[in-house]
Amino acid sequence: MQPDSFSCVPTDVNQTDYRPVDKIVGIILAVLSLCGVLCGGLIAAGSGMLGAFGISQARQAGAQDTAPIAFISGAGLLVGLSIATLYLLNVAGAIGVMKSARWGFILTAIMSGLAALASLGGQTLWLDSLPNLAACVYCILRLNGTLGPKPD
Repeated sequence: MQPDSFSCVPTDVNQTDYRPVDKIVGIILAVLSLCGVLCGGLIAAGSGMLGAFGISQARQAGAQDTAPIAFISGAGLLVGLSIATLYLLNVAGAIGVMKSARWGFILTAIMSGLAALASLGGQTLWLDSLPNLAACVYCILRLNGTLGPKPD
């Protein structure tokens, strides 16, 4: 019997060019990560504005001690900047995935794996864990050569 010449599945997966797929995955990851950067920036800006407003209102009301308001505002600012920084690392990894670069797959696998683990205890268990887990698995499969050629 002759092999089916009209097969949709390539006979050797490692010979398939995955650069177009990497570009699509990288663009999706970059867009989602930029949303995270935006949310982190909004948290930081919002907590800074609320802190400034709260301190000015407390001073107008005659309060002498505004340290608790400043502490809460500073903590919100720190959380927002931390979120934005972590998502900026994700954007860098996504750019590496778009270029089919090994460092991009490594960075994305690490950041997505950590994000999937961190979201397991959250309120949005499946909503945040599944995309991160899918990105992590894709990057690991690409890194070990199971899915396409190993990146350079």
